[in-house]
Amino acid sequence: MSLGELARPLTIYWDLTPLPAISPDYTRICHHIAAIKPLQLHLLDCGPALDQTCFSILEQMRGTPLAVVLTTVPNNISEASLDRLHNLGLRGLLLYAASCAELAGITAIRDDVGGRFATGIAFQVNHGNWQELPRVVTFCLEHGISSLTLPMQRLYGDEPAFTLAAQEQATLTELLARLDYSALRLTIHDPFLWRAFNPTTPFPGGGCQAANTMLAISPDGTVYPCPTLPLALGNLHTSTLTEILASAAKIDMRKMLRELPEACGDCAELHQCRGGCRGRSYVLQGSACSLDPACERSVN
Repeated sequence: MSLGELARPLTIYWDLTPLPAISPDYTRICHHIAAIKPLQLHLLDCGPALDQTCFSILEQMRGTPLAVVLTTVPNNISEASLDRLHNLGLRGLLLYAASCAELAGITAIRDDVGGRFATGIAFQVNHGNWQELPRVVTFCLEHGISSLTLPMQRLYGDEPAFTLAAQEQATLTELLARLDYSALRLTIHDPFLWRAFNPTTPFPGGGCQAANTMLAISPDGTVYPCPTLPLALGNLHTSTLTEILASAAKIDMRKMLRELPEACGDCAELHQCRGGCRGRSYVLQGSACSLDPACERSVN
């Protein structure tokens, strides 16, 4: 499937934490986002408490067609905050965890949410926890949680890039095959994690959609093609999103990402991964035009 080249992104990922040394003009950024009319805004606020900035952004976006989804840690959610989020028009809530131990209490929050907005889990996969994924799926199935997201890594920070070796992918696929999670709504951005969950279904999306269907805004206002590709397109201290979308940097970025890595050649798996994660290629190989290391490990 090819989504083509879009004039504006469908989704904006805006990370509010960790808090930057110099805060951007949040009101100005809200105006920028509203001006380009995306369909969804994904806010991430995983600080020790929901920052007032998050509520202010929701206030400014209330009444717009934009669907706002918030990812935050369970400890930040109380009955009072749920009421406030609902009144501000939040469409979806993802509760962030990076281990099975952090899932405790999520079902109680889901029950408190009721039908006010969609609720699910955002489980951040890394080298230390990928083996817990079958347990996370089982938790969702046993507790009536219908949505599980495996978020994109934020590689514009210090987070190490995650890949599965061939044997690790095979192990995960085997463990997941024992479960029936056909009713679970999965959001997976990594084509090789997707393959572990869906070994017979090609990865959707038609290849890398960075700077096409999506853009990412880091806490300091820098705009990236996606959370995983740390090649800055501009900064909202000095530019608008409209200007960045029309910039040579963005146009050149899309031209580069439309070209599949030369090393892919006539690989039989190309229809599934479409060149893999270009951000991971950039971080681990030094070039977004290089082969995704996850692919190298899966075929060696």
